[in-house]
Amino acid sequence: MSEKKPASKTYGIRTNVILGFTIAIMAVVAVGYFTYKSSSRLLNSVIELSRPDEKLTKLREVFSDLTEAENNMRLYLLLKDQEYFDNYLNSILKADKNIDTLIILTADFEEHQRKFRQISVLLNTRLRNINEFMDLKRSVDTVNYARLALEQLRATAYDTTRTQILTTISTTRSMIDTLQVPKPEPVLQEDQSRGFFAMIAGLFSSKEDKKPEITEAQEKSDQILQETIIVHDTSILVQTDTLLYYRIQDILTGIREEEARVQQQLFEREFELLKNNSLIISQIMDVITGLEQEEVMLVNRQTAEAREVAGQSVLFISAIMLSSLFIILIFLFLILRGISRSNYLRNQLIIAKQKAEQLARVKEEFLATMSHEIRTPLNSILGFSEQLKRTPLNQDQIEQLEAVVLSSEHLLSLVNDILDFSKIEQGRLKLEKIPFTVKEVMDETYKTFRVRAREKGIRFAHHIESDSEAILIGDPLRLKQVLFNLVGNAIKFTERGKVFMLCRKIANSLITDDRIRLRFEVHDTGIGIAPEKLEAIFEGFTQADSSLSRKFGGTGLGLTISKRLVELQDGNIGVASEAGKGSVFYFELPYAEAETSQAQLTEDASSFEPMLLKNKSLLLVDDDSFNVKLTSMILERWGVEVDAALSGTEALELIGSKEYDLVLTDIHMPDMSGIDLTKKIRALPDINKASVPIIAITANIMKDELDHFMKSGMDDYVLKPYRETELFQKLAGQLGFDSVALTPDAPEDESDFPQGEIDFNLRDIKRFSGGNKKTMAVILNSFINENKRNIQTLELSLANSDYSTIAALAHKMLTSYGHLGVKHVTTELSKLEKMDKSPDHRAVQELVALVQKKSSGLFPFIEQKAKELDEQAA
Repeated sequence: MSEKKPASKTYGIRTNVILGFTIAIMAVVAVGYFTYKSSSRLLNSVIELSRPDEKLTKLREVFSDLTEAENNMRLYLLLKDQEYFDNYLNSILKADKNIDTLIILTADFEEHQRKFRQISVLLNTRLRNINEFMDLKRSVDTVNYARLALEQLRATAYDTTRTQILTTISTTRSMIDTLQVPKPEPVLQEDQSRGFFAMIAGLFSSKEDKKPEITEAQEKSDQILQETIIVHDTSILVQTDTLLYYRIQDILTGIREEEARVQQQLFEREFELLKNNSLIISQIMDVITGLEQEEVMLVNRQTAEAREVAGQSVLFISAIMLSSLFIILIFLFLILRGISRSNYLRNQLIIAKQKAEQLARVKEEFLATMSHEIRTPLNSILGFSEQLKRTPLNQDQIEQLEAVVLSSEHLLSLVNDILDFSKIEQGRLKLEKIPFTVKEVMDETYKTFRVRAREKGIRFAHHIESDSEAILIGDPLRLKQVLFNLVGNAIKFTERGKVFMLCRKIANSLITDDRIRLRFEVHDTGIGIAPEKLEAIFEGFTQADSSLSRKFGGTGLGLTISKRLVELQDGNIGVASEAGKGSVFYFELPYAEAETSQAQLTEDASSFEPMLLKNKSLLLVDDDSFNVKLTSMILERWGVEVDAALSGTEALELIGSKEYDLVLTDIHMPDMSGIDLTKKIRALPDINKASVPIIAITANIMKDELDHFMKSGMDDYVLKPYRETELFQKLAGQLGFDSVALTPDAPEDESDFPQGEIDFNLRDIKRFSGGNKKTMAVILNSFINENKRNIQTLELSLANSDYSTIAALAHKMLTSYGHLGVKHVTTELSKLEKMDKSPDHRAVQELVALVQKKSSGLFPFIEQKAKELDEQAA
């Protein structure tokens, strides 16, 4: 449970952080969205408020038009000027047009439209009343009362009595109040005090103008003066006939009464018109005032809504910000608490990591120590066992020696399993890619386990299908390790019956990268595995039954290591088994096909020629006398001159007095380690002694340690326990001999060169050129020309002390010399490559001289070989 707490706390912190940021983002988005919406509403309100109200404008225009129309009408009635009446009509038409526009503008306001239509009806009513009044006035104006009186007088005085027509003009002025109109009085009154004769006298008076009486009404200050001019045509009878006089008087009186009646009717109509106009104007003003008030209320309502929107926005944003701040503070508290907890857990993890690293170091040190302590005596046991096999032995001794070897190899396999498992777990296991044949691996596996199977009385066989015998590129050692584990388990858990090993190529198995896929199977008739145990069979330190480890032994790592090795090579492994009937372990691996021919592969495998090392001088340094004795026996049998030293100090004394071709040293020694010895040798003033090849003999297989050996100045290492062939390959490689160089049975490519002086091979060149001799000759000539220029550049750079150029050229030359396998020059080039970091001019000068000297001796042989290849191609 405790292991899950850090994960859950980490999850809690991550959740709090995610939730906190999510809420913050949501709050920002909400505030932004609400702000945008509120701003839009406020902007619309501001636009509406700032935009001139067309309805109010039109209403004011209607009011102005009606006021102007009213004034024009009054002026017209007062002055009888037609222009004022025309202006009145234009104002009424403009007002009516504006009302129509208002009806369109208020299409969404039914109440406003109703009021505007009401105004329109009132205006039309007023216009109709005015038209009726104007018709009446025009009809009155067309009546000429003077002419009518004259015509009647002429008719009365038909006789020849001469009459004189006197035209009298009377003007009647009246004050009209448009708002408060008094009850109408007679406009024109004759003076009742005057008698008939006075009237007649007035009729027949001289031509002086007669001024009628004017009745003035004292009204309010806003009264309008109306003046009516009446023309009277009066006949002045020349005769003095009394009857005629009375007749005339009656006629004039009737005409005057008719005229007064018409004037009274006109006045009443005018009064009614003014009264109606006042009422209409009042109603229109009421409607306009109501509409203006509604518009003002609408504007006030919009302003209030805008204020409300702004207030709500501020309130909402404030609420969101405060809520977000509160929530963020909560999450901040949770995050800080989580961080505090995380820091605590991190510190605990650091402590745990340090402990784990310490345990890992202890484990590595333990494995290294165990490896060293076990491999060192195993090296002596296996080494002396090999030497004993070369001596005459009786049958009992042979069997006893075989038991010693088997036990030692079993112990070594256990150590290797543990070390391999450790390397696989740490990802440090490296796979080789070299040419090999499945047949060799299968044959070696068969030979290894054949004796053990025979001892148990079980049959052991193997079969390789013909289409799977190609030369492949891969790691034969790891393939053999998997087969050893599977076959070893099969034989171990089989009491009777047989064990069968099979290899076949999977049909249509060509992979996209031109690799083929092989299937390996190991059949046995052993105890089998229960179905419920199959899933765990490949787990580490696991066996199908715990009692099996006590009965058969083993660590339980074999299948686990096999599975990891197969998976590292892009393969897969599985098992089919039935308890009591046996098992079938199988695995599939992809391999690329090699270009190397079988003859070349056989040549490589059979090139172990110990006599190549004859007369070579070697210094052996080891504090273990058994290892010194064993290694000395092997080297002396190869013809190597061996000087042994049991300490580093003794080794330095021997090197000071003698030059050696190679130094073979142990790592762990009491007074001076092999690494310290190497550093002291590399620091010697004599360049030849300082550059002697040094090979470490160690039981430490840890990669870090091995890399440390190489960085300290060693050239190579041999792992204990080693086989003679392994030791030979290491020594031959450092002394300038590769696996196919200068053997008595060497192929024709190298047979003409002096043994031990010049070494190179054409394997890589053949592979590059596909065996085309013309191409091989071109490559060799190019090698010579290029490296002659490189040597000249080396000498020039040495003169200029340009060590970086020297190192770069040495690195470049290493590649080309390596392709030809020129080992006796690559040693100096490797040293030159590393000289740029701490250059010693004298040492660099000596190394350049050696490269120039050895290359000058090499070039003629390569030129000769290129010439031969060119001639053969022709």
